[in-house]
Amino acid sequence: MNTSSKHTANKEDASAHVVHNIEPIFDTNSQVLLLGTMPSPKSREQGFFYGHPQNRFWKVLAALFDEPTLETTEEKKDLCLRHHIALWDVLASCDIKGASDASITNVRPNDLSRILSTAPIKAIFTTGIKAGQLYRKLCEPSDGIPCTVLPSTSPANSRVKLPELCAVYHQALAPFVDFEPTYPILDVPKVVSLEQAIATNGTSLYTLMHRAGKLLAYETKKYLDRAFAGNKPECDSTKRKECNHYKTKDAKSELSEVKTDSDQIHISILCGHGNNGGDGWVAADYLVKAGYHVDLISSLSAQEIKAEPAHTTACEIEQRFTVPYNSSSRKNKSAKSKQSVRLLINPTDEEVEVSLSQADVIIDALLGTGFSGDTVREPFATWIELANQQKARDAEHRTQQKMRDVEHHAPSTRNAYIIAADVPSGFSAQTGNVAKPCIQADHTVTMIAMKTGLIQPSAKTYCGTIRVAPLEDISPYL
Repeated sequence: MNTSSKHTANKEDASAHVVHNIEPIFDTNSQVLLLGTMPSPKSREQGFFYGHPQNRFWKVLAALFDEPTLETTEEKKDLCLRHHIALWDVLASCDIKGASDASITNVRPNDLSRILSTAPIKAIFTTGIKAGQLYRKLCEPSDGIPCTVLPSTSPANSRVKLPELCAVYHQALAPFVDFEPTYPILDVPKVVSLEQAIATNGTSLYTLMHRAGKLLAYETKKYLDRAFAGNKPECDSTKRKECNHYKTKDAKSELSEVKTDSDQIHISILCGHGNNGGDGWVAADYLVKAGYHVDLISSLSAQEIKAEPAHTTACEIEQRFTVPYNSSSRKNKSAKSKQSVRLLINPTDEEVEVSLSQADVIIDALLGTGFSGDTVREPFATWIELANQQKARDAEHRTQQKMRDVEHHAPSTRNAYIIAADVPSGFSAQTGNVAKPCIQADHTVTMIAMKTGLIQPSAKTYCGTIRVAPLEDISPYL
């Protein structure tokens, strides 16, 4: 062992006095309390719970509630509060070697009354055996609430695999946490008022838009995971010698972990001028980062969009799309087609048709809940008709199709899956009225709450399956 190695080993073996430096997560609606032992060195460095990159705690929670990968501290806090979960640790201070629970001595407990006197906690769980032992010795005599010990999500407990962790946590939390909540049915003006109230109380419309776009990307990926799982698309050997086929680990794999050739999976996103279109821009950003080939189709550039926060959001995202494809420049299409993203700004109908003909998924983010009337204006009307035509094409399963040839506008036999953002364009979220034309979606991701129009008989034809994405806990505002 060299000197540097000896120094590292001695540092890891040395016991240090550690004081807890992370505030608990809870509010007046928290129902269950999850307690660890003491934040690891990585968690203390980041200033938030379960910060080690190999710790699976946040993967477990995201899987339990069928939500996208949690990337930021804000997203993690938001998930806990929306699902009425409080989070802290048993110890306020202790002597510990690195992250070794077995080495803990000289302990002082946290004052859990901070949480218990505020939140109607129904059950307490510890994430690991040591946390359970310490809680029963130091906290239970005064707090009077027994705890249930759950397996540790630490990488040190790698013998327990992620699916098993999810199953155990689901079984334990199910009596106290609603994994499949029922959502209120609200009219559109009430939903608008809720959004304004939420924005006034700390969660901006900008943040809500990013949550909505991320969830659209997540729902898209879930569909592609199912559609392509265990299948390998055929490759046109005359076009390329090698092809890295799309593979997926499981339905809960992270967006950032997608391994796919951008020429294999094609997503077309139709974006309008309002905040519904802003959701589409955010979804495009996440899907491009995930490795998919994305065409973002808009009649206006990011700078021309006037609605906020759609304008600000689109401008930020456009800057990250380093090689935009603009319909005003028709040259060198083959070079641009190799990019993972193309911006088709004010495109011709032919360009839209070609893009949609190659799409495995079409995301409809044209018209939102504010739409009413019997007809849709151009160019959106034509785009809707083209999307519906593509969906209706009689074709073999997309995983059996050959790779497309964008450069030569070769016809495609793919029939795209359509995901609508909030409500299918041309469909009234308030009344269920169907305009001409109207997107015929396979799946609709509606934000904040279920709208009155989405429970009308017409929704079965035009909305497909419906998922409510609350984005925020709305119970305090009802």
